Amino acid sequence: MTAGVGTVHVCASCTGRLGEADIFTALAARLDSSVIALGRQPCFGPCGKGVRLAVTGPGRWGWLFEGLGAEDELEPFLAFLAAWRAAPDGVPPKAARPAVLMRKAVGRLPPSA
Repeated sequence: MTAGVGTVHVCASCTGRLGEADIFTALAARLDSSVIALGRQPCFGPCGKGVRLAVTGPGRWGWLFEGLGAEDELEPFLAFLAAWRAAPDGVPPKAARPAVLMRKAVGRLPPSA
């Protein structure tokens, strides 16, 4: 599932609409699969807090976000994703992290070996 520097994982149990498309479909239309993969995961739990997305990559810090669902939140996520890809360790400079998205960050996970 991994392409380029990492993968965006979308919780398949969460529901979230972006206009007429769900978040997975909207991301699939916007992401270059040769640079970053997109996949569904069965559940990120706990449920009830909106759509959860995770960004992971080998040797890079991973991030987990929750509560995404409004169409205006897709652009900040894509901006964060570009900054995450540009950061060698997966930790973008604070100035490159969209504030609206960082309020939805559940946390980050250390790189795997």
